[in-house]
Amino acid sequence: MEDNTPRGRESISLTSVAIGLDNRGADLLESLEEGRDPAGNSSPSEVGDSWSKAGPEPFSGWRRRLQPALRVRHFCREHAQLFRWICIGLLCTAYTAFLLAACILNFQRALALFVLTCVVLVFLAHSLLKRLLGPKLLRCVKPLGHPCLKLWFKRGLALAAFLGLVLWLALDTSQRPEQLVSFGGICVFVGFLFAVSKHHRAVSWRAVFWGLGLQFVLGLVVIRTEPGFIAFQWLGDQIQIFLSYTESGSSFVFGEALVKDVFAFQVLPIIVFFSCAMSVLYYVGLMQWVIMKISWLMQITMGTTATETLSVAGNIFVSQTEAPLLIRPYLADMTLSEIHVVMTGGYATIAGSLLGAYISFGVRAEILTTFALCGFANFSSIGIMLGGLTSMAPQRKSDFSQIVLRALCTGACVSLVNACVAGILYMPRGPAVDCVSLLNTTLNSSSFEVYQCCHQAFQSTGPEFSLEALDNCCRFYNHTICAR
Repeated sequence: MEDNTPRGRESISLTSVAIGLDNRGADLLESLEEGRDPAGNSSPSEVGDSWSKAGPEPFSGWRRRLQPALRVRHFCREHAQLFRWICIGLLCTAYTAFLLAACILNFQRALALFVLTCVVLVFLAHSLLKRLLGPKLLRCVKPLGHPCLKLWFKRGLALAAFLGLVLWLALDTSQRPEQLVSFGGICVFVGFLFAVSKHHRAVSWRAVFWGLGLQFVLGLVVIRTEPGFIAFQWLGDQIQIFLSYTESGSSFVFGEALVKDVFAFQVLPIIVFFSCAMSVLYYVGLMQWVIMKISWLMQITMGTTATETLSVAGNIFVSQTEAPLLIRPYLADMTLSEIHVVMTGGYATIAGSLLGAYISFGVRAEILTTFALCGFANFSSIGIMLGGLTSMAPQRKSDFSQIVLRALCTGACVSLVNACVAGILYMPRGPAVDCVSLLNTTLNSSSFEVYQCCHQAFQSTGPEFSLEALDNCCRFYNHTICAR
């Protein structure tokens, strides 16, 4: 029978591909070091017997030539840990020298690297102290784990938070009563969500109040304190600098003309660049570590489950379709309540890549963050959410379709609650506006300062506001509130 296989060509087997390529040199070293036959699988005793029968050792020349390499390899194996620490020490020394040189040459330019280094050192010190003193601290606080003490601690903390909120509203809103409107908005939206809930008795008020409390404290630090505001503004500037690197790459690939004139070549490269940066951070394990720390804080305070907390924490950095990838193995077994939380977190947040695209337009990061409170709670996102989750867990498509509209409504309300919290904490910065000088000029655009000054002018009974100022306010409102 004639063979149709081409001569001189061997058939390809998947066995060698699955096993991998053999390292002939390493195999030879191992066989000579262990006294085995490099060409076979004979034991050292069998090799010795065969060599004794055959006369002089056939591989004695090879052994003499490779003896220095065998000694070096044996030495490296015995002191592998020492070499590892030496390499780490050299890298740390080089990084320290680079950081010192950068800080000496231009400290403002090296400030971001300096801050990141300090943050890493703080967490490394925390991990070292936890490893050394963790068991001792646990033994010290073990008596505080008594149920009665925990109950009284929770009640005392709740009472202190309630009294602090009442005192805050009494003192802070006395100067700006319009902030009470935002506080009323929070109560209305929370009450509405409770009214339309399917299971009123299953509502976890601990998660509700702890979530609002954490958001209030974070907003208080960022908006009301000068260091927090400066840090947030600095962080926005660093993000803008980081995303501006995309312009150089886009100009190199597409040309400066397309980048300047075509909208798609301005925005899409930023999204790709940010996504690639997130992928690299995921690969090295940094993003998982950051998300786990955030989810740990949320879990111990609000008492939520690990899967839903991990997904919500991931929404801070990635989009509504990428965050569920963190909990993909658990989607098939999650309850409807947990899936509802995952969807709501996607609707109520904005992706970091899209925020970076908005920042590239030249608008300040804090203004974009304010408008980003709107989140993704719109009907066009329903298909995105269903498509992403269904591709991960096709067997639960009916469950996803059942709660997607309720999650959309919840995400919209959560975005509005975020805006209400920002409204309570808002305080105008900069010098006070001179309403008399402002209203005596022609009002070409609307702003909150113009609204406040006109409101003050209409309520004023003194002669400080001229007829021209009142007429400007009337024309500003299109004569809708001015009596004629």
